[in-house]
Amino acid sequence: MSRYYSLIKRLLKTYVFNRHVTPKKFMNLVLIAFQHGFIKNSRVLGYPTRLVIEPINICNLKCPLCPTGQGNKAQPRGKIRLSDFKLIINELGDYLYEIDLFNWGEPFLNPEIYSMVSYARSKNIRVKISTNFNTLKPGEIKKIVKSGLSSIIISLDGASQESLDKYRTGSNFEKVILNIRALVLEKKKQNSRYPKIIWQFLIMKHNEHEIDKAKKIAEQLGIEIEFRPVRTDLGKEIFENDKKKIEDYKEWLPSRDIYSRFDYKNKKRKVRIKTCMFLWTQSAIGWDGEVFPCCAVYDYKYSFGNMFKEGRFKNVWNNYKYKEARKMVRTRKITDSSIVCGPCMVNGFIDF
Repeated sequence: MSRYYSLIKRLLKTYVFNRHVTPKKFMNLVLIAFQHGFIKNSRVLGYPTRLVIEPINICNLKCPLCPTGQGNKAQPRGKIRLSDFKLIINELGDYLYEIDLFNWGEPFLNPEIYSMVSYARSKNIRVKISTNFNTLKPGEIKKIVKSGLSSIIISLDGASQESLDKYRTGSNFEKVILNIRALVLEKKKQNSRYPKIIWQFLIMKHNEHEIDKAKKIAEQLGIEIEFRPVRTDLGKEIFENDKKKIEDYKEWLPSRDIYSRFDYKNKKRKVRIKTCMFLWTQSAIGWDGEVFPCCAVYDYKYSFGNMFKEGRFKNVWNNYKYKEARKMVRTRKITDSSIVCGPCMVNGFIDF
């Protein structure tokens, strides 16, 4: 029950009681929420309320459960141009509450990232970035605050270099902590509440003993810390059921399940997702305009289309693949095995 209460509270905060809501956004939200919740139609009237836009799919780290860190060649490497980013915002910006400006790479490796944040913010859109916070050059801390970024998630899975080395290969613990201190100080200098700083600690078998230590460090830094269980291989998780994930990746999975959606001891999911709302309310756009049903899809052969090649996002949003995917979710029948939503549905849907 507390899980659903938290979800409702978060949805109200995200879509109703915030500074980014407008009558146009709210009417669009009501329209697509009704379609997802009641009609579950194949052709959606309205636009997504939230987007994942990938600024770059290149990373400085070699995380073993990330396809980018693994060197997976299932998608070409590159970074989005500011002009292309503006095309997306110019079409969809009036309907968007939030943009996740990250996916398969390190956002701050794209030098135009600050201009992208500023442009989205000028359209009254909340912007969030997730980063390993290792690549910043002198002067970039100031740019982060000045850009108007709403929140920054800093991936730091451990409270020591020793723990960090086991998963975030190439990350420097002291460097990240120094950058956090500098960001906290710069916010004070600019008298800014933003960005909200969140330390994200993925709990794994090798770092779960450092949870209390991490809490103390976060308190000293004056930032929020969020604990989440590590996900399994990010490029494969759609195609694997819970039992296989727990068996194949047990070397990474924590022994405790206090923060987890899985009951590792009994090898089952605590709460099973029954539908997918992404197909009606959200979308993910790659650096080169490839459109995916959600941010968990990595392989380009499962793209739903390219909005730059097809002229605009709307031409992809209600094309054959999107409509067929929604139909499959609605009927619980796989009618086209080439659409990635089929195995995701069979395996109980991805739970973010």
